[in-house]
Amino acid sequence: MPNVTNAEITLAASKDPVIADNNDLTTLTAPSLIQRAMR
Repeated sequence: MPNVTNAEITLAASKDPVIADNNDLTTLTAPSLIQRAMR
């Protein structure tokens, strides 16, 4: 895992819409995956 700060993760996540339980992997970006993982 890249060495990034929580602030950087939060900033990246805030730039991406939350994708709610979407199984289409082509629509998942790294920030949205981070948001899902932090739930």
